[in-house]
Amino acid sequence: MESDRDKESLITIGRILKPFGIRGEVVVEILTDFPHRFIEMKQVTLVSARAGVSNIWVKIESARFHKGRVLLKLDIINTPEEAGPYRNACLKIRKDELMKLPAGEYYIFDIMQLNVRTVSGVFVGKITGVIPAGVHDVYEITHPESGRVNLMPARKEFIKEVNLKEGFMLVEPIEGMIEL
Repeated sequence: MESDRDKESLITIGRILKPFGIRGEVVVEILTDFPHRFIEMKQVTLVSARAGVSNIWVKIESARFHKGRVLLKLDIINTPEEAGPYRNACLKIRKDELMKLPAGEYYIFDIMQLNVRTVSGVFVGKITGVIPAGVHDVYEITHPESGRVNLMPARKEFIKEVNLKEGFMLVEPIEGMIEL
């Protein structure tokens, strides 16, 4: 049986949308930057409040891409009717199954809640959100006492250091970018 800590370390990579065809396949919304992983995977953790399923391992019998989604055949679903209760179920993996990222790139969950301070030592706040914005994401940095929210592009020219182990990000914003 998995502990609460194990449950927290599971990362969502997909969500079942609906049944597909008559053989028990399901349409899965891809929630990972590495969709090819579905083709390579042999099993996944399924979590569905609706079906009363909490963290069960299911085998992936087959996977294929279709119209920007992935079609999966899971061992526990053999008909469209059996797929119904799994609508909106999340497909999750353990953190140790994540793909390695290139140096200087981070998973969103890794940078959330990092303390942000300027190179001159001024505490700006904590990262409370990441907004996808084209070429570069934008970090939402909230000061815990004042509640002030600052937005900073996730660009190397502003971000001087990210230290996940010690839980901080060092930034060098341009004038007017950060209000304290």
